[in-house]
Amino acid sequence: MDNNEKVEKTEGVENPEEKKVETPNMQAQVIGELEKEKQKGVFGLIVFFIILIGVTFGLPYIKSYLDNRNAPVEQSVNEPTQNDNEQIPEEEEIVYYEIDPANTTFTFNDLKFSEINKESSDDFYLNLTVENQGKTVVDLNKGYFLEMYTAEKTLIERVKIVSSKNISVGEKLNLKLLISENAYNNASLITIDEKTADDYPEVTVSNVENDMNVLTCTDKNSSLKYYFNKDKLQTINDIYEYTNSDVNTFNETLREYTTKAASLNNNEGVSSNIVSTPNSFTMNTQIDLAAANISNLSANYFAKDTTPDVVKFEMEAMRFSCN
Repeated sequence: MDNNEKVEKTEGVENPEEKKVETPNMQAQVIGELEKEKQKGVFGLIVFFIILIGVTFGLPYIKSYLDNRNAPVEQSVNEPTQNDNEQIPEEEEIVYYEIDPANTTFTFNDLKFSEINKESSDDFYLNLTVENQGKTVVDLNKGYFLEMYTAEKTLIERVKIVSSKNISVGEKLNLKLLISENAYNNASLITIDEKTADDYPEVTVSNVENDMNVLTCTDKNSSLKYYFNKDKLQTINDIYEYTNSDVNTFNETLREYTTKAASLNNNEGVSSNIVSTPNSFTMNTQIDLAAANISNLSANYFAKDTTPDVVKFEMEAMRFSCN
């Protein structure tokens, strides 16, 4: 056999060395694929159990979160916001004093109050002595209010301090303020405060007379009508009625009010007259505030353009009922 024939036979026979090399490679490839499938399945099983345990223990917290998230937002009403640098002002503590003429003395704005007592005579009164311990003259009609309480600290009545004169430095004044029978019988504690018109509640006057709004304030024998134009006081009508069957007492009272009417008529813008019967009389005083100076006339009179809230608040603190 020649060499060419040997070559041909050789090409038709498989090479055993090549087969041995190829077979191990195939086995390594198959085994590698099986191990990856097995690792993936174990890892997935572990992740599944972790998620299951997490959901089981975290379910209450998830539910609470969702409930809070879906709940409607509560909004506070009329609660002002404040900056971090702002401080909320503290409310002043109310100081109560016993109505005791022998033991109760207190000072407020350089005014010393003492000898506080209740009186029942021809009417009901709260009596007290005021001493100016400051360095300036004080107008007592400018916003000082006493508040009368029961022993359980229930407010009964507010009383405006009024005086026919200012109180000089070092001077003492004895004041006699009208109170209700209820306050006389039940009040045992008292406080004091200073108020301005900003502290008074707003008032709407709905009654109309002579094309003006009218606020009527009454107390026993007195009735005052305050006439407003666009919530600005313009005129006042003051009516006082008196009846007494005792001749001497009646005549004495009639002379007193006749003198008072004559004095009022001396003021510009003021007209006062009295109509009498044997045991009664009516005194009618009309005040045009555009012309009248009411500063020294009566605590029941107010300056032109005063607003209804001031009139109502202060008159009710002088025992009147206003509507």
